[in-house]
Amino acid sequence: MKNIVIPYTALKTELKWFVSIWIFSNLLNVFAILFYNTQWIELITYQPLIIFISVLLYLVASLVRLIIYGIKKRRSH
Repeated sequence: MKNIVIPYTALKTELKWFVSIWIFSNLLNVFAILFYNTQWIELITYQPLIIFISVLLYLVASLVRLIIYGIKKRRSH
């Protein structure tokens, strides 16, 4: 069986994408807290939901990146 090796640079790139999406999700949460004038403890208590939303947004972003990669690859041939 052949081992799959993922380069460090690819892991670093994907981690940067996920962290930036997680930060964006937290900023949306801060906006909602300010807009609805709720308690700041929600930044902590809603973290499981924020992580879930971050994973969903990461999957959508990955799908878009994959489609763009496929289009570029097809045009080069």
